[in-house]
Amino acid sequence: MRESGQVKSRSASARDKLMKLNKSQFQELSTDVYDEMMRRTDEHAFPFLTVRDDFHPKRNQARQKLATLSSNRFRDLATDIYYEIERRFPSVTKSIQERMPSRDRDRMRERDRDYPREYSQRKDSANTPTDYQKNSSSPAGNNATSLDNLMADIGSMLTSPKSQSNHENEINKMQKEIDELKAEVQDLKASLEECNELLEDKEKLNKELDDLENEHQNLQEDYESREQMAKDIRQEVANLLEEIKDLQQKNEELLAEKEKNEETIRKLREGQDTKDNYSHHGSSRDVSPRDKSPSARDEIRKILDDISLDLKDGVIKEDKVNAYEDAVNNLLDAKESEKPANVLVAMKSIVISCKNITEDIGSFENNFDIPDDDRDYLDNLKNYLSEALTTLMTSAKSYATSQGKAPVPDLEDSLLSLTDTIVDLIKSSKKIKLNSSTSPTRKKSFRDRGRDNGSSHVKSVPELKEFIKDNTDKIVVSIQSLLYNLRQSSSFDNEFLDIVNGITSIVDEIINESQDTLDSLNSDYKPDIENILLDLTKSNSKLDELGQRMISSPQSKTTKQQIASASYDIANYVKNLINNLK
Repeated sequence: MRESGQVKSRSASARDKLMKLNKSQFQELSTDVYDEMMRRTDEHAFPFLTVRDDFHPKRNQARQKLATLSSNRFRDLATDIYYEIERRFPSVTKSIQERMPSRDRDRMRERDRDYPREYSQRKDSANTPTDYQKNSSSPAGNNATSLDNLMADIGSMLTSPKSQSNHENEINKMQKEIDELKAEVQDLKASLEECNELLEDKEKLNKELDDLENEHQNLQEDYESREQMAKDIRQEVANLLEEIKDLQQKNEELLAEKEKNEETIRKLREGQDTKDNYSHHGSSRDVSPRDKSPSARDEIRKILDDISLDLKDGVIKEDKVNAYEDAVNNLLDAKESEKPANVLVAMKSIVISCKNITEDIGSFENNFDIPDDDRDYLDNLKNYLSEALTTLMTSAKSYATSQGKAPVPDLEDSLLSLTDTIVDLIKSSKKIKLNSSTSPTRKKSFRDRGRDNGSSHVKSVPELKEFIKDNTDKIVVSIQSLLYNLRQSSSFDNEFLDIVNGITSIVDEIINESQDTLDSLNSDYKPDIENILLDLTKSNSKLDELGQRMISSPQSKTTKQQIASASYDIANYVKNLINNLK
């Protein structure tokens, strides 16, 4: 009884497992059981099922294990599979029963009445006892042929060419979809990489765009500054041309008047009857403009002698005034020489001495606490000095270009006016110094840019030209730095003054070296170069004075424009100097 119960329990468990198999698993198991049954009925068959390459190794191993089952165990397994086929595929089993004899069909119906009830009980409880063992022994023996037919039909149905073709088509379809998905994934990866590269390129382009916009803004500001500078220069050139035109017209009128006077004198000479009358007329004619030169020289000497007391403990050093007096005497000597162009060479000493005087004033303004009113007054005196110096330079140019035919009094009057302005500057600065604080605030020392040639070597023209080219680069860099400070800063300190001093120091050195070389030559182009050096000296002195003024009036737009214009003039004159050196 116990053994019978164990068999029933094992059979019930096996049937439950068959019910839990999916379609594919059940098809494989039923096919393997059918193949094993065919092998057992074949007397010449192998002792176990052969290995098939199209099956999984574990399935081949399970197929071979079927040969180890005893006949009863294998019969029970085949019976359970038959019932499960009947449950899963009722239409197949029905067609087989119709082909069976009537006696076998009656047995099948009787067995079918009991089997559903037993199958229903196994669904409710896997351990519930059943009568399956009692009912299953008979079908296993009587329905061997039915099982063969049933398994053959099932195998044929499940492994038919149409099913296999559908399966292969489905596999091919799925493989195609997988390939398409893989290709799509690759395309997406490539697109993603391309997008990342585009994003990186976009970031780079945005950065380059920002840099270019900043550079464009800087260039635009520089262009506007240069445009304004060019506008100012054009205006100044137009004024100079107008002034030159007026001077030429005046010169023509003077020449016409001179010719008229000479004609009158000639006629008077012819009409004189006696030597006394001729002498009388001759003495009235023989008045040379140069006779005024000694009086002008003496007057200037007297003016400067009268301020000797003001030079003691004053702002302007006595040696600077003595240098100015020597420069005045050189100018008057040049005027009386046979070469009128020598006045241009002498004018250089005048300009340098005036610049040294304004340097003393600038140093005084930087190192002492000066009231605003007094500072403004000094600025006005320096402006008067610059204007008087400009007038003198114009008179000297007219005298030189006219080969001594220009009126001499204009030159002497300009020289006296300049001297009077310097005297006012000496006296006023000393008075302001005495009234100012005795505890000056010391600032960074102002560099001495006077000529200091450590070597007596005079450069040849090629050497001088190369020397000027080398220093031109320094001038350009310094001017660019100066213009940048003017645009960016609203207040100016000693650093700005150092830039100005650096430019004027280089220009002073160029002027001194050029003059030394020029003095050693006897060339036809000397007057042209002397004119350039004179203009360069004037612009250099103007830049130095404007630099001092910028420190005291940092918000003055006019002073900024004048500094830019003077810087441009310096660069232009240096360029012309290089071009004229042959």
